[in-house]
Amino acid sequence: MLKDPTPTIFMPYHALDNVLLRGTRAAQPAATAITPGALYCVTNEGNKLERNSGTAWEAFDQDGMFEYFVLSPTGTVNDWAIGLGAKNAFVFWTGTAPLTVTGIAGGKEGQRLIIQNYGGGGIPLSFAHNSAASIAANRLNNWVSSGLTSTINGGGFGGTIQYLYLAGIWRLIAHEQGGWINTPFLAADWGAGFSGIGSAAILLDRYRISGNTMQWTIYINGSSPGGVGQKKVPGGFTVRGPNEYFAGPIAFTDSLGAGLGLQQNISGILNFYRITNATWAAFAAGALAVYASGTLEIT
Repeated sequence: MLKDPTPTIFMPYHALDNVLLRGTRAAQPAATAITPGALYCVTNEGNKLERNSGTAWEAFDQDGMFEYFVLSPTGTVNDWAIGLGAKNAFVFWTGTAPLTVTGIAGGKEGQRLIIQNYGGGGIPLSFAHNSAASIAANRLNNWVSSGLTSTINGGGFGGTIQYLYLAGIWRLIAHEQGGWINTPFLAADWGAGFSGIGSAAILLDRYRISGNTMQWTIYINGSSPGGVGQKKVPGGFTVRGPNEYFAGPIAFTDSLGAGLGLQQNISGILNFYRITNATWAAFAAGALAVYASGTLEIT
């Protein structure tokens, strides 16, 4: 008799926090309380790695599978010498300040590398695309070339990035940023109907990226000189394709009243309009509040 096939489970990236665990022996949860197959690194026993059978924690044989590293460099690192051997590798980064990686040394053909950000909350671990700061054999081929590919540990949700070493370069195969990145205020990023709006009026301005898809959201409550609101694409990334239109959600209140509006990306500038009698229009001068969010494909 044929056996029933094993079900296939598709796991979202944020669920990795439930199957890749680390801590002391005393903090190790009961096997029956954790997803079967989860891995636990016992940090006070030489980083011993154990696998959950569903009923007990068992020694995990890494031969031919994965090596495990806990590293915490900060600043900018070229040709990052992780210490890779012949196996695939997990790297848990626990830095206390931002790190930008321009290349990774020691890649072997067909080797897979998974790096998860377990640094302090909100601290970015970032990876540069095809940077000349590292030698060619150590460079990273990311999906986005107009900016850094970053991971954030947002409230325990560690952003994750995966590379495959193929044909002499590290090729990105999966990316989940994790937490959101708050955009630093620069007056030059805000123009026309948003010009003159100071940092105190910007109550929310942040974004997150999965692969090459950016989600962003803003909320401003200040005063406008009047005109079409303008804001640069967060992070300075380049947007793919022609000008793009978005139907919302965009809500606003200006001196003429409240309503809904539209957004348009024009050469890396997000333009915000009020809708008046089915016509795109500028915001009126005076008090202005705008809430907007959107999705962009970046390159």
